Amino acid sequence: METMRIAVIVNMVAPYTTPLFAKLAERPECELLVVSETLMERDRAWAPETGLPFEHALLDSWTVDLAPLAIGSGFKTRFDTYFYVPKRPLAPLRAFSPDVVVGGGGGIWSSPANIAALAARRWRDWAFVPWWGSFSRPRPTLPRRLAEPWVKTFMRASDAWLVYGTRQARDAVELGADPARTVIAPITALAPEQMPERPRPERAGSTRFLFVGRFIERKGLDVLLDAFGRVGGGELWLVGDGPQREIVEAAAARDPRIRALGHLQGDPLEDAYQQADVLVVPSLYEP
Repeated sequence: METMRIAVIVNMVAPYTTPLFAKLAERPECELLVVSETLMERDRAWAPETGLPFEHALLDSWTVDLAPLAIGSGFKTRFDTYFYVPKRPLAPLRAFSPDVVVGGGGGIWSSPANIAALAARRWRDWAFVPWWGSFSRPRPTLPRRLAEPWVKTFMRASDAWLVYGTRQARDAVELGADPARTVIAPITALAPEQMPERPRPERAGSTRFLFVGRFIERKGLDVLLDAFGRVGGGELWLVGDGPQREIVEAAAARDPRIRALGHLQGDPLEDAYQQADVLVVPSLYEP
C-alpha cells in the first residue's frame, strides 16, 4: 500500500485535536508529523499533554504580541493576538520529508512557519495546503485590510485547501482558492465510538447551565450573564479563567444561582459536564 507522508503545522496541540491526529496516525496509508509552534499558548490554563500518540516536533519560537495592532476589532481587550517566530521553522520538515504540509492554527497566512513551508515547497517538492478557519468580517480591522493583497497571494499559491465549514469555503474561494480542490474538514473533537454512561443528576426542578471556556470578551460572557439574569430559577456554573474573571466573580457574588468554579482539568472538569443539564456556548464568534 502506498503511503502519504503528511506534516501538520499548528500553533499548539490542543486537547480536542489529539484524538483527531491519533486516528489519522493509525491509518496504514498515512505517516503523520505534527509540528507545533509553541508548547502552550500563554492564555491557556491547562497543562500541556505528554506522551502524544503520534510523531510530534516542537519548534523553538519567540512570541510576538500583536494586541496594539488590533485596531478596529471592536473588543476592549485582545488576549489572543500574537504569533510565533520559530528559529528554525523548516528543520523538522526537512528531516521528515513530507509529501504534503498542512498549514493550520490561527492566523495561518501570518505564521512564519507556514510562510516558510509555502516558500520552500518548490525546491523541497512537497504540496502546501492551508487549513482555513478564518472568516471575513463586515468591517475588517485596519491591519487585516492592509494584509489583504498578501492573504490573496498566500491562498492562490497553495495547492489545495482544507476549510472548517461552508462559511470558510466561501471566503477561501473569494480569496482565490479553487472550489474543485477545496474540502471541508472541520477541526473538531471526535465522538467516542460508544458514548459513556451519563447518570442524570437528581435535582428538584432546577436546570443547571454550564459554560466552559476562557474568560475573554469574544466568548460572550457579558451576553450570557445578562441573559441568565432575566431567567427565573436555574443554576449557572462557569468554568474557566482569564481577564474577565472579576466580572464573573462579581456576578457570582450578586446572584447565589451563579457559581464561578475557576479552571478545571481532568476528572473535576468531567464531573462538571456530568452534573450539567445544558451546555451554553455564547461565543460572539468561533472558528
